[in-house]
Amino acid sequence: MFWLVMPIGSVGKVSLVVVETLGINPTDTRVGGIKLGVNYQYVLNTKGSTPAEVLGIDYKATLKPALDEFMDNIKKSSKAKLEELISLQQQSVENASKIESKRNRLAALQSRIDEGEAQLNLLKKEIEDYTSRCAVEAKRMLEDVQREEHNLDLVEKESEEFLKTSKLKLHDVIKQCDEETQMCARELLMLIDTVSKHKEYMESTISQMKNELLETTGAVADAHKASLKLQFGSIFN
Repeated sequence: MFWLVMPIGSVGKVSLVVVETLGINPTDTRVGGIKLGVNYQYVLNTKGSTPAEVLGIDYKATLKPALDEFMDNIKKSSKAKLEELISLQQQSVENASKIESKRNRLAALQSRIDEGEAQLNLLKKEIEDYTSRCAVEAKRMLEDVQREEHNLDLVEKESEEFLKTSKLKLHDVIKQCDEETQMCARELLMLIDTVSKHKEYMESTISQMKNELLETTGAVADAHKASLKLQFGSIFN
């Protein structure tokens, strides 16, 4: 960067300020010129002891076009930078508006998500409650079924015991009936034998008594059988 230096005192001070401003080391004898921008190069007199000797007598006429062009470039650059800054500010406002819009949309979406989560949690709780009630009801039904099965087992065992006892009783009754029938038959045969022995004495009476006895025997047998059927008919069936 190039700065225009005004005299501020002695020649030594002016020389020092100019040299420092131009970035020149007074002891550096290798410095032969200063580049001004891209198309300018100002040749310095390294043997000079004053600013005029270092820069040359006509340095103002030589440097002014470069400085003017440099200032124009600065103005153009500043204008471009300003326009760019304005554009960036507009973009920033637009981006801020977009960000705010997206933030509002995100807030609305978050609200909907929160509402959905609340409904989901409520539905989850209802499902858990329903599942719990179903589990309790299923457990109760299982206990009822198991209790009914146990009762049916008891009834089945009781029925088997009753059937077994009934069969034994029926067998005893049948046996007793057979014995009584055989005893009656024996008694009847003995009676017939006794009556036969008196046949020759009571022929006329025996015939009549025999008929009555046969009728009586048939009636007794039928009545006895009918009594047995009435008493044990359900068991035989």
